[in-house]
This record gives sequence, structure tokens and C-alpha cells, in this order.
Amino acid sequence: MQKIIFFFATLMVFAACQDDKDKVNPNTVNLNALQGTHTVSPLEAKIYNNRNEEVLEVADLQPDHEYKIVLKGEGTDFIRIKNGHVFEVIEQPTVASGEETTYRIKTGTDFADRLYLNVVPLHKSGDTFIREKSQAVFLPF
Repeated sequence: MQKIIFFFATLMVFAACQDDKDKVNPNTVNLNALQGTHTVSPLEAKIYNNRNEEVLEVADLQPDHEYKIVLKGEGTDFIRIKNGHVFEVIEQPTVASGEETTYRIKTGTDFADRLYLNVVPLHKSGDTFIREKSQAVFLPF
């Protein structure tokens, strides 16, 4: 009886590991290979400093500092930063929390103006994603 219980427990652990392995990471999926749509979801983007205060003025952004970027898209499952200018992504999520995707970034030493982001809203479709057209975002607005 113990062997049967051990066998089923091992089988369940193996199945759980396979499910995690088969999940598609929205940060590494090839955007050009995804099926696309001409939809353009309304996006909201905000930037926060290390005190979790929203940055509203360009003068409040500093070179070589960390910030949190929160992207929200109506009906989106994930919003991926495709590329940007004068910052590096320090921490990127592998799942979105609801319609909100949060990144941690660090501005470059040569930063002197607003942040430019090119983002791609993604929608879950089975075990992959469908992409929307990419959108340009400047922070702070």
C-alpha cells in the first residue's frame, strides 16, 4: 500500500513540474512569432520613486536611481516592455497581477529627460499569448 501511495505522490509531483515547465514566460517569448491583432488597448503608466511616491515632474527623476514602473491595460494579461531609452530593467515580472504589470528599473548615468518605453500588451490564449500593436509611452506624462 505504501508503494502505491509513494507512486501516486511521485506522479503528482512530476505532473506539477511539467505544468510549470510548459508555461510560457511573457518576457522571453518571441514577440515577432506571436499572432497579432490590430487592437490597441488603453494603457495607463505611472512611475514611482523608492518612497513609493508617484513621480509627476521630469525634474524629480534622477540619473542612476531606481524606480518602479506600473503599467495597466484594459483587458490585458501582461504588458511587456519591448525596449526603452536611458534605463535598464532590474526586475521584471513573469506574471501580471490582474491587469497591472510592475517593473523595477534603474536610470542610466547619462539620463537627462523623460523615460521612453515601447510596450506590447499581451493577451493569454491557451498556453501562449496574442500580442497587440506596440505603443510608445513617455514617463512622467
